[in-house]
Amino acid sequence: MFEARRWASSLMAGVLAAQLIPVLPARAFSRLAAWAITAKGELLLRTSPNLDLDAFFKDGDGRYGDRIWIDFPGSPQRPRKIPGKGAVREIRVGMPERGVTRLVIEFKRGVELDPSKLRLVGLDWDSWRMRFPLQDARFVAMGEGILQREVAFPSAPTRPGRS
Repeated sequence: MFEARRWASSLMAGVLAAQLIPVLPARAFSRLAAWAITAKGELLLRTSPNLDLDAFFKDGDGRYGDRIWIDFPGSPQRPRKIPGKGAVREIRVGMPERGVTRLVIEFKRGVELDPSKLRLVGLDWDSWRMRFPLQDARFVAMGEGILQREVAFPSAPTRPGRS
């Protein structure tokens, strides 16, 4: 009798837990794994595989410098502001809306980017690059995370049917 009650109690707890799980919000972490600005004036990104990303540009005004931003699926683990170096005034990683991580690169006032020359290029299934074509700007390397993959994936054969 006692064993039957414990079994019924466990069953009820399991049923209640199963009903509550869909109500709890799913925790979706940012798909941005790492970023870096190189001394050559390149933004390098590593993301989750197979994302479709776009970069956006906003002209600076009297208060802010030119800005570039990229939105990623998922929420950042911790929103933050990072002081820039060289031509970069500040890097911001934030959440403009629920479930979106935004990486903002703000340049110092007086650094003028030509948006027609900015391209976010996919290098691989999880790697991206954007070059900042500025002749006189000084860039200092900075970043967060590890840009290299931790696990190497096999490449496709160079000839069909051969490995």
